[in-house]
Amino acid sequence: MKKPFTLVFRAFLFLILLVPAGNLTAQNVYIPDPNLKSLLVNDFTINTNMDGEIQVSEATATTGTLYCSYNGIYDMTGIEAFVNITGLQCGSNYISNLDLSSNTLLTDLSCYSNFLTSLDLSNNTALTGVTFGSNFITSMDFSSNTALTDIAGEYNQMTSIVLPAGPTLTNLYIPGNQLTSIDVSVVPNLIYLYVG
Repeated sequence: MKKPFTLVFRAFLFLILLVPAGNLTAQNVYIPDPNLKSLLVNDFTINTNMDGEIQVSEATATTGTLYCSYNGIYDMTGIEAFVNITGLQCGSNYISNLDLSSNTLLTDLSCYSNFLTSLDLSNNTALTGVTFGSNFITSMDFSSNTALTDIAGEYNQMTSIVLPAGPTLTNLYIPGNQLTSIDVSVVPNLIYLYVG
């Protein structure tokens, strides 16, 4: 007769072999763009275990501003896992889609000189500054962004812009667009306006 301990040990070993290996490791963030992934995995303040991947826990632990301008990035998929960043600098890349709906703590965004045709910032209500110039954006709605103090969206293709109502917006720089009218009556403390 086998000892009870041996039977328990064999049953335990059998259960371990049934568990897929993927369940025993941390979950990685899906980052399809090789340039973005290289930038992130080579930053020891983000990839703290330097394993060549970004775990969800590493992404959520990242705070402050994420700098990824001038890196030849086409796809920002994976940025949604960085839910605690307060700034994103991703200008001068080749980005055509930027989903920041999960990045609700952003206060500063710079995504100038890309290939964006639209930019939905309705979930980013903490934004105080946004720079999105030199893209192909046709309209912007900032009605949810009542903390904004600075907007720079020059040289897009905007035919309409909705400003955030309230006293915070002081600087609006949007020359080189296709606007025929703009309502600034909702921003009573506007100091600088350039729509040439």
